Amino acid sequence: MVRRLRWVVGTVAVAMLFACATEESAEQEGTTVVVQTTTKRRAVDAEQARRLQQAEAERRAAAERERQARRRAEQVQQRAEALRARESELQEQARREAQRSTELSQQLEAQRAHEAERAEQAAQQAEAAEKRAAAARQKLEQRDAELAQLRAQQQELEARLKAQEEATKQRDEALAAERRQREEAEARTREALEQVATVKQEARGLVVSLAEPVLFQFNEAKLRSGARERLDVIASALRQSGEGSFRIEGHTDSIGSDAFNIDLSRRRAEAVRDYLIEKGVPADQIEAVGFGELRPVASNETASGRAANRRVEIVLPEFGRGPAVGGAGTSGTPEPGR
Repeated sequence: MVRRLRWVVGTVAVAMLFACATEESAEQEGTTVVVQTTTKRRAVDAEQARRLQQAEAERRAAAERERQARRRAEQVQQRAEALRARESELQEQARREAQRSTELSQQLEAQRAHEAERAEQAAQQAEAAEKRAAAARQKLEQRDAELAQLRAQQQELEARLKAQEEATKQRDEALAAERRQREEAEARTREALEQVATVKQEARGLVVSLAEPVLFQFNEAKLRSGARERLDVIASALRQSGEGSFRIEGHTDSIGSDAFNIDLSRRRAEAVRDYLIEKGVPADQIEAVGFGELRPVASNETASGRAANRRVEIVLPEFGRGPAVGGAGTSGTPEPGR
């Protein structure tokens, strides 16, 4: 458009120069005619008039051409001004477009920067989320490991508990069997003892009581011959009973001194102990002690009471109590008699 406008302006300028040249040429021709007319006026009046008319016609034609040229120049000028206005308008429009483009570029750059910032924030958030997820996964893996460990421990505990329950069951069954065997053995022992002695269950255990006439002569500690048969039965029953320990207690009435009665009761208890050991009862399971007149079972004011007090007692402290936990028997010190 600018090139076309320049071409139009150049064309108008050429036309104006051409018009000026035509006018000067016309003026020169008029002057020449006037000079010739003046010189030759006298000679050829008719020729002068004709030429004047011709010059006037040419002048008018030149004026017309000049007027037309000026009109065309004005039109060209108007077109040039219109073109310049259009060019200015286009330049303004181009400037505005450039400004708009610059603004759009700035906005785009700002938007890109904003998007980049958002992308960076998103990346940071994603990284933080990934770290949290990794921490969560690690924590979950740790919990899974702990859970697996707890499950393994639980399985181990369940296995141990099951084994313990089985062992407890077996132990209970063994204890029950042992208890039944013990009860059966105690029943047999008691039945055998009751055939040769007075038997009673006290807090201190099973007490087997043998009166003096059965074992000894009055004021003696030597066993009667008939006492051996009874003690044989007692020794056999004690060996088969499975009892842990026995206590043989010698007792007298109140006749005589305390020292004599203590010594007599001890020697009688030892005589019974020695015979039982001789018959196979383990020596480390038997204890012999003499109490003299300290633990009477009847009044010493009567002959029958004194006869009842002169006795030897075999105490089985664990008899009738059943097996303790783990199958072991319990032992204890016999409580003093009355």
